[in-house]
Amino acid sequence: RASRYVSRSFVRIEDVNLSYNIPQRHLDKFNIENLRLFFNGKNLWTFTKWNGWDPETGQNITSGGRPVLRNYTFGINITF
Repeated sequence: RASRYVSRSFVRIEDVNLSYNIPQRHLDKFNIENLRLFFNGKNLWTFTKWNGWDPETGQNITSGGRPVLRNYTFGINITF
């Protein structure tokens, strides 16, 4: 019985870090020295034709397999 080749090629958007510093002119009236908003994302998207949980590990969709977990963090850093 011949084995069938299945491509596990993929592109993954793995780490995204975005931040924005609020301009000082908006902060002066509130006595805030610095205000930064941020977003961090991990494993946001995987583009593949692999028909399983994770093409990187080769896990199929079975009871023993695990999907790639996504993680989102939103935050604010304030300095007075």
